[in-house]
Parts: sequence; structure tokens; C-alpha cells
Amino acid sequence: MGVLLIISATINLFNHPNQIDISLQFSPPEIAPIQVGGRTYWTVSIDEEGGLFQVGRPRLPLIRKFIEIPWGAEVEIRGEVVESERIPLSGPILPVQPPQPKIPGAMVPFTIDEGFYHRDLIYPDFLVRVADEIIIRGHRILVVEVAPLHYNPAHSLLIFNRRIRVKIGLAGADYFLTDFKNSRYYSPAFEPTLKGLVLNYNRYLFSPPPDLPIGYLIIVPDAWVSYLDPLVEWRKKKGYHVVVAKKSETGSTKEEIRDYISNAYHNWPIPPSFVLLVGDVDQIPYWTGSGAGSPPTDLNYSCVDGSDYFPDVDLSRFSIADTTQLESLVGKVVKYERNEWPTTEWLDRAYFIASKDPWHHQVAENTHKWCMAIVRRHGMTADSLWLYYGTGTPVKTAINGGRSWATYSGHGGWDCWYEVPFYVSDVHNLTNTDKVPFVQTYACHCGNYTRGECFSESWIRVGDRGAIGHIASSVTSYWEEDDTLQRKIFDVAFDTAYYWIMGMVNRGKYLHYLSFGNTSMTRRYFEMYNLIGDGSIDIYGDQPHPITVTHPDVIPIGAYDLDVTVNEGWTPVENALVGVRPAMDDTVFAGYTDNTGKVTIKIWTSQPETVYITVTGHNLETYEGFCLAQSGGVGEAFYRFHFHLLTPNPTRCLSLEYTLPEKREVAIDLYNCLGARIATLYRGREAPGKHRHNFGLDLPSGIYFLHFRAGNEEDRQKLIILR
Repeated sequence: MGVLLIISATINLFNHPNQIDISLQFSPPEIAPIQVGGRTYWTVSIDEEGGLFQVGRPRLPLIRKFIEIPWGAEVEIRGEVVESERIPLSGPILPVQPPQPKIPGAMVPFTIDEGFYHRDLIYPDFLVRVADEIIIRGHRILVVEVAPLHYNPAHSLLIFNRRIRVKIGLAGADYFLTDFKNSRYYSPAFEPTLKGLVLNYNRYLFSPPPDLPIGYLIIVPDAWVSYLDPLVEWRKKKGYHVVVAKKSETGSTKEEIRDYISNAYHNWPIPPSFVLLVGDVDQIPYWTGSGAGSPPTDLNYSCVDGSDYFPDVDLSRFSIADTTQLESLVGKVVKYERNEWPTTEWLDRAYFIASKDPWHHQVAENTHKWCMAIVRRHGMTADSLWLYYGTGTPVKTAINGGRSWATYSGHGGWDCWYEVPFYVSDVHNLTNTDKVPFVQTYACHCGNYTRGECFSESWIRVGDRGAIGHIASSVTSYWEEDDTLQRKIFDVAFDTAYYWIMGMVNRGKYLHYLSFGNTSMTRRYFEMYNLIGDGSIDIYGDQPHPITVTHPDVIPIGAYDLDVTVNEGWTPVENALVGVRPAMDDTVFAGYTDNTGKVTIKIWTSQPETVYITVTGHNLETYEGFCLAQSGGVGEAFYRFHFHLLTPNPTRCLSLEYTLPEKREVAIDLYNCLGARIATLYRGREAPGKHRHNFGLDLPSGIYFLHFRAGNEEDRQKLIILR
């Protein structure tokens, strides 16, 4: 049983072995007159619920909900009105209008199906129906539509169905198969998305979900693999199970690549939750969508379970042209996630740019005001540029000054924000080094990555400047549909904690679907908005919060339950991701902290080695530490060291940690790739225990080797410097 308060309705849901019973009670609709072309129409709404969108016919609210059902079940749905009310109107209900494209000067004429408005019938012709069936990560989900209102156009009569009962029969359900699929495709990345949208989510999961880590698949041209090394190693340290697949392994056509992703999803021990495509369309082909207008899209790569257009993996693209751009983008992403900036005050700032379209500028302004209220409620500051009035912060001033979120709504082209104007060349001239926002563009064509260097691509191709990621449309967009998608994405990003980019984008698309239903235009919106960047990145909405992490310094070799505790001051931190990575074994272990700030992670080591411990979380400072796995004698002469590169401009700094079991003479030297020593970093005698040194490095980009000697023991580690 479940009781859900859904804005305008109270929904009681009861799960039985072969049936689902649902009772719904609705709040009264809001009814208001509106003048159009000298004629009075009536608008009818039930808060934020969806609607019927058949152009020219009455625009009525419609409730759409996702209901999970077991595999094998044959569905039979029945509805019954328990209580209703007749509401006479003095005129017709406002008809649905065609989508208004975001094209300068475009005006769509008012549309009404006059013949329909003279018919003596009940609209819609159903009370409850199954509108669609979809599959997301192994979950079989019905899209159930319920009509809280009926309308007789000939008599201008509105019927309000205040209380409705729904029964869904599930004859022949296979609960063993359902439990298997729910466990097999369980993903911490998709768990909150589905849990918040599917009314009876995981009612059929009888086994505990599998342990972490999260699967992360990268598909890349063969010659570019090594440039991903810093990102791959960082993802593993965070706690991701990373697989790098070369095109020689996946194939080069879009069909071969999708088949490879599908095989990984269905057959690998850890199905990928994230997929990153590396390269522009000359390296990784794009798909032609099946929605209205057939937009260029990457969506097809992510739809690998069922025949619907709902993603089963969070997919994104590093749309770069060459290895220089790839190397700089990898450095920018790793730096962003490790909090390696000289300043952080820009991370709690958001920026909004609204259209100057004479007929629709208020749509963009009102949507931005909605989003600004959300970010301010969460402690951010927000400023704007209202182009219609010529007031606000100029684009270059805002971006160069530092913003964490930047959002544009208006007219666009494949190479520009048309109304500012702001072109690809302007992006290349930005000076926002180490102040890179997540950019959202709700405009036509800015994300058309099939043409040269499009506007969206330019933001990630400018080294430590530009953006950390950019989402935009590959074709023409529309005012109301964009307004809805933008609001949904901000709602879920801040009010329901979908902090990673594709989490907020995909859930926003799901909510967009619930508003507009399964139409060709809805599919177009799923297809045309593609992310240029890494969809797994958690976007900051505040300056990083300092954390304290506690864990053992030394652990035994073999199987071990590693306890890690994370606190912010005296407050436990919940849902921090703790990644554990042994240095010598190519394994990854991970877990999330509970509401006490603690997690116990079952790990395994095969030899004496350093075990790296990394803690990340939304708006948290990144923690990078380590413990030592050793067999345990007091006199055992064993050491390991851990280092990472900090990059606060204008200097570079190497931070190096190590532990000594006894007093030792320590020497630290730096060699180039030819084996020549180029720097003596440290000489000294040190006591037992943990030590840390910081060294300034003024060296060009390249590969170096750090040589560490303690007494008679020595070790080397490769060091990559990116400028």
C-alpha cells in the first residue's frame, strides 16, 4: 500500500499479487476566462498536471503516471467514477494551439476545430487507459492516463470526476523473472530517478540490490586512448568500474557501437550506467531521430532495453576534434571534480539570459524567474540579462566573472546565441579560466553538432575556459515545450537532488513526457537535446564544504571490512561516495555513506600495497587519502606513497604523502621521460609515521617520473603534467 500526495490529487495505491488497485481524489480545477480574437474562451487546469494536446481541440488536464508491473503479466485496466460534478460553462474551452517555434518573427495562426466544438459527445472518450508501455533498466512500466475532466463541446458542459477508482489486472505475472531483471540492472544512478517517478517502484524487487561500483563505459578512437588516462584513473579512484572500449573493438558504424553498448548492458557482470562517447561525428556517428523533424541525436545509443525512447544508460559525448582538445578537456573535468581552482566564490552563482522576441520574451523571463527563485531558495545568488529591456549583466562580464550555472532562452543558430549576439568566436575569447559553468541553451540549432564546430561544442573545446558541459537542441525548439523542459530540469536538479548532469536532464525529459504524453513532438524533445560533455559530473551549487574523513591507516592483506566515516563539522554526511582503489590490484570498491555518515566497504588486497581512499559528494570538498595494506610485523620495512597534482594558477604544486614504519633517510627526485634527473625535490631524515610535502613545479606539459627512496627501499611513479 502507498499513499502519495501529487499536488492536485491524493493517490492511494495497493499492490496485490495479481492486481493493482488505485484510488484517486482530485482537487477542483481552476477555471478562468480568456479573450482571443474578440471571443471568450475558458482555460481549465489542475496545477502542474499534464494535458491533452490535440491541436484545435479543447485543452484539458490529463493525469499521466508511471506504474511498474511484473514481467509476463497480461494487463487489463478498468476505471470507475466514484464521485463527479457537472460544471456548465458560458463558452468553449480554449483549444490547443500548434507549437510556437523559436524563430524570429514566426507567428502561428490561431487554430480551432469548429466542427468538433459543435459535436454532442464526451471528450476524451476514455476515463482511464494504458497509453504506453516502456522499459527502463529492466523495469516494465505502464504509462497510465486518467481523465479527471470530461467535456461536452456542443453543450459547453464540463464534468469533474472528483474521485476515481482504477484496477489493473496482472494475470500470468512472472515474479522470478521480474526480480532477476530488477536486480540485474539496478543502478544507483537510476535508482532515485525511477523511485521518484514510478508510483510503485521496486514493489517487485525481493532480493537486495547488488553492491557498487557503478559501471562507466568510454568508447574512443584507438589512437586517443592514452589521452583519457587521467580521467580513467580518477573515475576508478572515485569508485567507478571503468571500461575503455576502442573503436577497433566496438566497430565504427552507429549500429555496431549501439550493439556493443547493448551487449555490455545485457551481458557484462556490471552493466554500464554511464556511457561516454569520445569524438565528433566523424569519429562517432550520430543518429537521425524518429521524432518530428528527425533531429540529429545520440539518444539511440542509450536506448538498449525495449523499443521505446526512454534511456537505459546516461549517455553523453566529448565532442572534440583532436587530441589537443581532448587532453585539455580531460584536465578540465578532473580539475573540476577535485576542486582544484584558485577561487571558489563563483560556484554559488547562477546567470540567466532572456529573449528579446517582441511576442514571447515574457515566456523566457517568467521561466527564468521560476528558476531563479529555485536557486535562491537553495542559497545561490542569481543575476540576469533581460535582452528585451536591455537591462542586466552583460554575457562576457558574467561568464568571465564566474558562474556555476548559465542558462539562455531565446533565438539561436548553430554557431551563436542569436539575440545577444554571442558567437563561437566569443566563446573562444572568454577569459573565465577555472570558472567553468554548466550551460543550458533553450534555443534553435545551438546544439547541431553535425555542422562544423557548433555553439555547444565550442564551450568545451577551449581548455580551462568555456564550460564544463553544454546541453542544447540540434534543431528548431519551441516556446512552451522549452519552458516546460527548463522548469522540470531545475525542479529536479535542486528540489529533488539530481545533481549529476544526465540525471537532471533525463528526469526532466521524463517529466516533460508526463506533461505532453507520447507524441512525435515529445520524442523529438528526447532526441534533440544532447549533452556535450560528461553526463556523470555533479554540478556545484555552492562553494565546496570542508569534510573530515576517518579510516584506518593500516589494514591487513586479504579480505577486510573497511570502515569510513565522513562528517561536515559535527554533522554526518549522507550519500557521500567513497571509492577504494588498491594501487597494485586493478580493482575498485565503493559505497555510499548512510545517515550516520558511515559506510563499511568489503575490500580485498593481494599484497602489501597502498589503498587509495577517495570521498566525493554534492558541494563537498574532495578527500583523497590512503591506508596501507600489510601483513603486519612491527619490524616490517614497508612504505607506500600517494600524490596528486594541485593546480592553483599561477603556480603548480605537487602534494605527496607517504608513511614510514621507522626512521629513514628519504630522497625524492624528478626525472624526465628520457631518464635524466631534472630536479632534487627533497633530502632528509624523517621519523616513523605519515608525512606530506608540497613542491612547486614550473615545468612544461609532459610525462615525468617521480623517484622515491626511503633507506634501502625505492619506488617510482609516473607523473603527467597538463598545462
